[in-house]
Amino acid sequence: VASLSEGLDVRLGHAVTAVETGDDVVRVRGDAFELTAKRVVVAVPLGVLERGTPAFLPELSPRKTHALEAVGFSRFEKVVLAFAEPFWERVVGRRHVIHAPSDAPLPRFEVFFSLNAARGTAEAPHVLVA
Repeated sequence: VASLSEGLDVRLGHAVTAVETGDDVVRVRGDAFELTAKRVVVAVPLGVLERGTPAFLPELSPRKTHALEAVGFSRFEKVVLAFAEPFWERVVGRRHVIHAPSDAPLPRFEVFFSLNAARGTAEAPHVLVA
């Protein structure tokens, strides 16, 4: 996973209190810091968002708010797999989303996401996320 963030300013363990979007800039604020960037990725558990943290300024659109309210909790396992060769491309081609065969035995991962096309490179590691 570390290779996916290579060259990016990724900060972990920073409690964010507000995300403010403006013209061509995003401000991310915490109790003891403020960062600015062109884009940010907000990755927080649904329960945290439901409590209103972080605050989004301006507020999220009604469409996004409705989508968050409609999402429920469930058990979900995420697995990141790295391979020396993208063997799956011989079968399905260079696609972002790969669905498991419907006749595969249960339990099974239903969908795989290939990060090769998103990364825009043919270099290893070749990554599947299930």
